[in-house]
Amino acid sequence: MNKNVVDLLLKSDISKIKRPTRKVKIKSLSDAFGEEIIFTLQAVPMSVYNSIQESCISLEDDEINNIDTNKIQLLTVLEGIKEPNLKSKELMEHFKAHTPNELLEIMFNDKPGEISALYKEINDLSGFGKGVVEAVKNL
Repeated sequence: MNKNVVDLLLKSDISKIKRPTRKVKIKSLSDAFGEEIIFTLQAVPMSVYNSIQESCISLEDDEINNIDTNKIQLLTVLEGIKEPNLKSKELMEHFKAHTPNELLEIMFNDKPGEISALYKEINDLSGFGKGVVEAVKNL
């Protein structure tokens, strides 16, 4: 039962490692349009996650001065929504939005709680949820 982890990893099929996705129903939009509005969310890759974090931190004398958590949530949600494509020119034109950020704000009618709920779902997919690692006992 005590297999060499390196040997197991070297024998593994790395094509099985995929970014997780999840479909979620957007209740407010479904209620507003009278049809189910389903978004596909996807885990945010580590490089994008790090870039978002860095862009939302202001430094002063090499010390963290401020962390814009609202911007972190918004950028993470924009990156984590796989479908619909919030960068779609047609979608932005239809909602009279100039940027994907503005489109997201219009679609959710400035409801930060819904953006926060999407952020939580994307974070869970990205490995920040419970149960992603387990302690091993009695080895």
